[in-house]
Amino acid sequence: MPVKHTAGERMDDERVAALLDGRLAAGERDEVLARVTADPDEYDAFAELAAVLHDIEAEHGTSPVFDEVEEAAPLAPASSLAAPPAAAQGVETPRPGEPEGVISLEGRRTWTPHEPDDRSIATPGITPIGTRRGPRVRPWMYGALAAGIATIGLTFALLNQPSLHDPAGAVRTLRDGTAPGVAAGWNEPWRGTTRGGSSTPSDTTEAAEQAAAVRLGALLVDLELATPNPRDTLFVTVNQKVKAELEGIGGGGSPASIYREVEADAAAGKDVSRKLKEGRNAVRGTVPVDWFEAGIWAETARTAAARHDVRFFRSKPSRDALERVAKLEMDEEARAAFATVRRAIPRKGTPGWPRLQEAITEFLRLTGS
Repeated sequence: MPVKHTAGERMDDERVAALLDGRLAAGERDEVLARVTADPDEYDAFAELAAVLHDIEAEHGTSPVFDEVEEAAPLAPASSLAAPPAAAQGVETPRPGEPEGVISLEGRRTWTPHEPDDRSIATPGITPIGTRRGPRVRPWMYGALAAGIATIGLTFALLNQPSLHDPAGAVRTLRDGTAPGVAAGWNEPWRGTTRGGSSTPSDTTEAAEQAAAVRLGALLVDLELATPNPRDTLFVTVNQKVKAELEGIGGGGSPASIYREVEADAAAGKDVSRKLKEGRNAVRGTVPVDWFEAGIWAETARTAAARHDVRFFRSKPSRDALERVAKLEMDEEARAAFATVRRAIPRKGTPGWPRLQEAITEFLRLTGS
């Protein structure tokens, strides 16, 4: 019967090991896999233990699942294994007058496999092939095979989960929640701010480039959220905002031309997904990447807060992105705003959504202006 766990209780290593080597019943296996999939902390523990077991297997050349192998039949004493006469083995003896150990060519026979009874002929210290036995298939091995297949599928899914390095991948980490689409107030943090955070296109200071990267990361998330309706006014508005930002930074002319094509294709009713991907890659190669990804995380997080999407904040991609943002060099005001964001994301339980959304918006305003 599956063992139930209370909220906050962690699985012990023995139970995870039992999953890996197939000793769990089907019902309990499904429960453990569900927990590992849903809880990033459980997955981290699972992955760490799986790596340890993998290292043990590689070092000793064994698999925990198939270590239990029935011993081969004991060998007979060497004294009882005297070789039979040569004729009984189908081997021609030398002709009279020929040197011992030499068989004439015309007298040699072509070797043919022995009959089954002849397989009992053995060399001392070697188990005859016909008497060797393979591992006994235990009933739990079938469960182990099923668990192995499920684990491979789980690992593949987790390794291929969406990433917050890219706006399109970031959007895939979100659930619809209570407010699908672009979150309200998407342009609120930088109202009136354009052209690299300055009133002149020639401003190419490091701070201005970083601010533009944050804004573009956030805007491309919003553009992805609006993509299902490319003819919609909101999609056109966000796309024009992206284009204006690019036209205001050094090296942004080429990416801006891509978004002009996106606008024309959307108006003509054409598929814009390929152009959007081309544009995302071009922008990433134009702006400071770390700040671009900070903008991606922040706008995705702000949208998740608007949707009351607690799973986003618990996910490993989001937590990893948050740690990358924490390593950026910021001024004191932006650092304080980021600290407020972190405090608003509890490790357990549900965040206060309005407070969290407000904190992220303020962080976006300070880093993107």
